[in-house]
Amino acid sequence: MVFLHKISVLIYLLVFPFILLSQKSQTTDSLIRLLADSEQDTVRLGLFIELSNKIEKKDSLKKFAYADSALTISKSLQKQKYLAFSLKNKAWLFQTYKNYNDAIAFYKKTLFLFEKIGNKPEMATANYELGRMYYRVNKPQKSLDLHKKALETRNLLNDTSKIIESETAVAIMFWRLGELNDAEKHFLRSLQLSEKTNDIKSTSTALNSLGAIYWGLGRFNRALEYYETALAIAKKTNNNINYALVVNNIGLVYQEWGKNDIALENYRDGLKVAIKGGHFYASAYSYINIGKIYQLNKEYKTALVNFDSSLVNYKRASKKIGIAFTYRRKGNVYFEMGNIEKAIEYYKLSVKIADEINSKNHLAKALSALAKAYFKINDYSSSNIAAKKSLSISLDNSYRNIAKDNYFTLS
Repeated sequence: MVFLHKISVLIYLLVFPFILLSQKSQTTDSLIRLLADSEQDTVRLGLFIELSNKIEKKDSLKKFAYADSALTISKSLQKQKYLAFSLKNKAWLFQTYKNYNDAIAFYKKTLFLFEKIGNKPEMATANYELGRMYYRVNKPQKSLDLHKKALETRNLLNDTSKIIESETAVAIMFWRLGELNDAEKHFLRSLQLSEKTNDIKSTSTALNSLGAIYWGLGRFNRALEYYETALAIAKKTNNNINYALVVNNIGLVYQEWGKNDIALENYRDGLKVAIKGGHFYASAYSYINIGKIYQLNKEYKTALVNFDSSLVNYKRASKKIGIAFTYRRKGNVYFEMGNIEKAIEYYKLSVKIADEINSKNHLAKALSALAKAYFKINDYSSSNIAAKKSLSISLDNSYRNIAKDNYFTLS
């Protein structure tokens, strides 16, 4: 019986050496036992990769040790496909721990090998993941180029689910670069394919994204149409977090129309659902939108209370970009109240967080706000330094509106 068990495991792993074993059926202990019983290198290679994925994230040393063992075996086997999958696994681990530069280095090696082998699905995956990594290190144009390559390959392979994934990625990068019309085109293709394949999650994502695109283009009626369709899906599927986020986006449309009372109703609706579901990010998003309404109404104390609640929830959700944004919003409130020293305090915090996460957009905005605050108290030297830093970032990343504000401050 033991012999038959070993043979069945061996056959499975030889046929599918790099497909992860079912996480439901295989525990870490059972995988370690299989590893102890296995002498075949290809079997051990697959088990090492599986273990490196299975071990809990907090035990990074073990995860990397198993990944390195897989890599060592793959080199000894002298077959490019084994080495390619082992390198891919190592890249994924670096990605998991947000070590993006090392992830890029390993994905590049992976891509090179898959190109030599001629494995087009894996070539597309490597380009896709490289696109994600370059976005993380704030190289949006490089990210876009790689996502385009992945999309081109996936179109040739006619893999609809992967095409949707790549269409969305390309759209997001065009959006990030401020090319909204190109972003719209790719989101529409993603929507078309998602609806055709009844992919509810991707359909919802495309609808909400298109709403945001049309909002950015000032086509508010069109934005509302897409948001309302996304909201209907969220209701139908009982997706509370999507409901909370989309209803907030609908509020933003009404706010653009000056219908702040309706906007506030939507923000509060989103907050109620977010709190009930324990969704910290959606709660933070709702609180910050509510705070902005009170800021517009010059009810500054209430605005600050909501911004503080937003800050708490962004911290709970570990969303540093939201933390940076909220600090800047608090700085804006204090600036409007005439408490410039307090405004500077929060702008500096926003600058610090934005710099930590390499968010060039938020960093440029925070520095621009800081420059205006220094200018207000006649600290022209500090204002000049902050404005020049913001201008440099803005010009490098095509943030035209921020650049314009900095030119005004410097003039």
